[in-house]
Amino acid sequence: MLEYIRPWAHFATLIGIPVALFIAIGNAIWQSHLQRVRLRHDLFDKRFEIYCTLRDFIHKLLMSNGSVETADVQALAKHAAAAEFLFGPPIVTFMEEACHKALALEVWAEMGRKRGQELPESEKKKRQDTVAWFSTEATARLKLFPNDLTLHRR
Repeated sequence: MLEYIRPWAHFATLIGIPVALFIAIGNAIWQSHLQRVRLRHDLFDKRFEIYCTLRDFIHKLLMSNGSVETADVQALAKHAAAAEFLFGPPIVTFMEEACHKALALEVWAEMGRKRGQELPESEKKKRQDTVAWFSTEATARLKLFPNDLTLHRR
């Protein structure tokens, strides 16, 4: 009886090694695919958070007639710093510009609160121009984001 089993056992060991190798390679390929998908999802989450922060800041600024809160400016500054690692140069430049303008709005708001009076005319004009920039230019440049806010490959 062993004479009949030995050839089959030998055949099974010869076939078993390539099958095990095939399974290991298939598993490695699948794990690599899952890691790429996970990376795309993680990048999307981080990029979308930055986009939402900027969009919400612009919305709040326009709804409040140009007044900004320190917490909103801080959130925008934090995300502008992170944008450098997640986006390309056009968005990074835009985020930095928006952050600088938001900080300027905060300074003007603080100047008005400290003095207890309105800003000088030259500063009022700069402030109005900055608010207008957010209303027009920044709102239009939000269209830079959709290419980086996709989960599927292009």
